[in-house]
Amino acid sequence: MKKEKSEHLFIHDMSSRRRGVKAISKATVSEARYLLTQAKLSMVKVSKRLGMGLQLVKRIRNTADPNSNPLVDGRAKVPRFHKIHQRARELIDMLIDQAKTPLTLRSIQEQLVSLCHLRVSRPYLGQYMRVVANSSYRKIKPIMQIHNEMRCKLQRQLAASKYIQALHAGMTVINIDEAVIHFTDHRSRGWVRRGHLN
Repeated sequence: MKKEKSEHLFIHDMSSRRRGVKAISKATVSEARYLLTQAKLSMVKVSKRLGMGLQLVKRIRNTADPNSNPLVDGRAKVPRFHKIHQRARELIDMLIDQAKTPLTLRSIQEQLVSLCHLRVSRPYLGQYMRVVANSSYRKIKPIMQIHNEMRCKLQRQLAASKYIQALHAGMTVINIDEAVIHFTDHRSRGWVRRGHLN
């Protein structure tokens, strides 16, 4: 009995995207197509008469094949974030990994325009940063006054003596001083990969 009913329905299962299962009778789709093509009614009138959305009526009008399912949006076949090509993705990854100051969407936009000749909106870029680049927009931790106490100064002096010993042993020491960031950069938030410190 279920098979016979499903033969007279267009079904679109969207349960994987938590949107449930949509269904519409083939007779209703045929009637909408007749009203649009033969009776020459407007999409608004067909929508009100049959009680269906304008987007669905538009898909029925634009689909020539009577057996095609109008519930399936053709735009779903286009992969998400298709505008951002491979070279732009590599540039964004490099900017995230090598950023020495808080990274903002504006700065990423400027780099994409200048180096990749690609223009994308900030909301689109923000979604890409969260979904694909696995990044989050977090508050940058400021340098507190406690870091200038005597205890911290003694710890830095002890670390400096260890660095001198390492240099005498022939090792290469790379010292990254972030103390001036708090005074020279007033941005309070930036894009950082999830699980990484800013």
